[in-house]
Amino acid sequence: MTSIQFIETEQGRVVQQAAKLLTSLEFIDEIQAQEVGEIAEAVAKVLLVVFYQAETGQASLEIFQDAMQKLQDALPLRRTIN
Repeated sequence: MTSIQFIETEQGRVVQQAAKLLTSLEFIDEIQAQEVGEIAEAVAKVLLVVFYQAETGQASLEIFQDAMQKLQDALPLRRTIN
């Protein structure tokens, strides 16, 4: 597998930035893993859809949108200050 040093698309930059952030993780215990488990699963599903699309070109928009919705649902609610 070839390492891509420069990614030109927004999608590529988003995935690359996520990968860079994940490299800062250290091993986590079960309690910490349970704390982030739902979000981690949702992230994994989105990345699986992206990988499937890269490998086969057969991922549908509906599958992608479903994975993104699950990711948005898994994120903590953002509080807005008025």
